[in-house]
Formats: sequence, structure tokens, C-alpha cells
Amino acid sequence: RLNGTRFTSGGHGVQFEVTAGAGMAILRYKQKYGKPLSDFFSRRLQSVRDSLRHLLGMYGGVPASVLGGNFKAFAERDFFAEFPGGSDTGIHFTYLRYRHIASTMWTGLFLLYQEEDDQPIWEDANPFMPPSKPMPTDVDRSCFPWLHGVTPVLAT
Repeated sequence: RLNGTRFTSGGHGVQFEVTAGAGMAILRYKQKYGKPLSDFFSRRLQSVRDSLRHLLGMYGGVPASVLGGNFKAFAERDFFAEFPGGSDTGIHFTYLRYRHIASTMWTGLFLLYQEEDDQPIWEDANPFMPPSKPMPTDVDRSCFPWLHGVTPVLAT
């Protein structure tokens, strides 16, 4: 059985981009506040990891949704039909059962962030955190002729 997160509280069906991001958020909370996760969240986190790995193996990427159907089925708004037209976001859009670049990318970031419960969290996989090492400034720009003579601006 697959486990995941809805796009919004008004949505129907799991959206896997949001699922991977929610998994990262749970881990970030755990690390930031130094509190162990409740049994509920620990089980949920493992279930999310298992679901995303299963989808990677099955599809060779992560679909946005695993609910079948098309836009015509979605327009009928029968969320309990066998093929309801994907996962409804709750904001008048659906995600269909196709491999999805953002779902796959967030799954990769989530698994890089922490692959297993007993492993450390790798903050460099979190795109919302500054990198642990500064960005290089002495980069070869020969393939960018328009950048010759341009001095990079470093964020402080």
C-alpha cells in the first residue's frame, strides 16, 4: 500500500511531489528542535520512504499521482470512481498518473537528505538551506563569453 500527502486539505488523492517535501519537513523539524519523532511520525516517514522507493522502481521515476483517469474523468468530480482523473489538488487542477519531474526531483532530494532513519541528515540536499561550503568564485567562464570581465557578486 502506498502512502503520501494531499496537495491541499481540500484535495483528493496523494500528490508525490508534496509527499517528498513533507517528508523532508518532518526530518527538518526533528533536526532543528532535537526532539524524537512520535511513533506516528516515525511510521509515517518510513511509509513515505517505502512508497517513493516503490514508485521509483515501478515507473523509473515518480509519478505525480497513482490514480488513473484523464481530464474528462476529472471534470466529472467523482473522486471515488475507479479512475477519478488523477489526484485533485483542491484548487481546480489535477495531477495525472504520469512520471513527473518535480515528484522525481523531490524524491531524490528527500532520499539524499536522509536515506534511512539511522543515518545522519545531509543539509546540503535541502534546497532551502545555504550550502555548507561557499559557492566557488574562481570558475572557468570560457564557455560564457558574455561574462568576461564580470565580477561575481557574493551574497553576505
